[in-house]
Amino acid sequence: MDTISSFRTESVAVLAALYLIRSICNFYDIRTSPSYIQYHLDNKEALLDSTTQTTHHSSTQITTEYDIWAAIRDTTSSTPGIHFGIHVKGHQDDNNPIDSLSPEAQMNIRMDKIAGECRIAHPFPLPAKTHSGNQVSLTLKGHTVTTKTHLQLRSALTAPSLQDYIQRKQNWDEHIFSMLD
Repeated sequence: MDTISSFRTESVAVLAALYLIRSICNFYDIRTSPSYIQYHLDNKEALLDSTTQTTHHSSTQITTEYDIWAAIRDTTSSTPGIHFGIHVKGHQDDNNPIDSLSPEAQMNIRMDKIAGECRIAHPFPLPAKTHSGNQVSLTLKGHTVTTKTHLQLRSALTAPSLQDYIQRKQNWDEHIFSMLD
């Protein structure tokens, strides 16, 4: 099963915050606002792709996070306010005391710590969910592919015939093969 990358989760966190802001605006019937909606990411690529209409990937590359970036762009366009993302350098606490860092860097350190604790507490991540509005997503065996696209496609295409070959060669049935580690 495909696991969700930190690249994707950071983008989804921005999207979740924007969904919350949009819901509040809808509830209070706020249609325009001069307010600034600023978010920080320690991933320059995610920041660039979530704020521009076109990704900087080549046209031949499958961009697995496109659904999230498109949803962010759609949500910012339908949410009142002036939206902008800012890059914050990650892991600044490696060489500096936390108290000496900017509030944005301190928040980034805290979020990285929470994410690490969550990964330890939940070693088997939930499968990725595609977002409405995306035109294409790749799903294999009911799970959306978000990383290692080429490897997962190759495995999906070759694994069944390889399994069949091994079962025939060893004279194993499906039950015996499924018990192998």
